[in-house]
Amino acid sequence: MPNELRIALLAAGIIAIVAALLLGRFRTPAVVRVVVALAGVGLLLWAATPWLIRPEPPPVPPAAPAASPVASTAAAPPATVDLAQSINAAILACPATTEPPMPDGARASREQMVEATSAFKAYDTATVAYTHCVDGAVERLAGQYAGVASAADIQQLKAFGISAHNTAVDQEQALADRLNEQVRIFKGKHRG
Repeated sequence: MPNELRIALLAAGIIAIVAALLLGRFRTPAVVRVVVALAGVGLLLWAATPWLIRPEPPPVPPAAPAASPVASTAAAPPATVDLAQSINAAILACPATTEPPMPDGARASREQMVEATSAFKAYDTATVAYTHCVDGAVERLAGQYAGVASAADIQQLKAFGISAHNTAVDQEQALADRLNEQVRIFKGKHRG
């Protein structure tokens, strides 16, 4: 499967998962949300499987003797590059974010609402750290493979990084919207 198709499928999977999260705002039945989320996860797994399952490497022929000791110590970039596998590993190494629990504004106590707000602030900090990590990984890999990978591959790498960054921000915004709705409900219940 070409990398362009893999990236498109990854983007479609991410969009489906975000859509499943957003469908909760429209009081969509849970079954529909679960099906959409599972479809998104399925697309992600299908697209990422070739990157996650490493084929057995071909046998490496013996190296030719080096002309000088200096030449043998210089690190040469790999002859072929799988940027998708590299960025996948780099993004998986970034600190994961965990969505905090959402209180029910109609039933929550003031302490629970304060805790939810504090938990969201910690989630925001973690999301910022994650997006900085993703951005840094993309820039590091783009620089590392600039002379080895094609310009199209570098562009795809950057597009994938932007997609991962934007997905994290979109998920955080969706959670912020849900929290704000619960805060409005809480304040409406506790007026006066």
